[in-house]
Amino acid sequence: MCSGTSCKTGRRLPSEGVGILARVRFRAVFFDAGETLVHPAPSFPELFARVVTREGYPRDTVAISEGLAMVTDAFRRASEEHALWTTAPERSRRFWLG
Repeated sequence: MCSGTSCKTGRRLPSEGVGILARVRFRAVFFDAGETLVHPAPSFPELFARVVTREGYPRDTVAISEGLAMVTDAFRRASEEHALWTTAPERSRRFWLG
């Protein structure tokens, strides 16, 4: 790490002498926006219920939320077991239909 100058040019960096910025070099900052910084409206279950209802499969938000909980559990178990259900049609059917 170069201290006080740019490694490539030898010139002083603009952040020098500006508190903590003089000591820390940020290349990127990532934010976990979903449900941390941003709360979507409508919620995912509300939006999903609207879409499937529009497509002829009426479901309420409670049913969607309950279904999501079941799928989340199945995904967690599959991940823990290193199951690769998307690698073949028969595996996919077994995963989704039991």
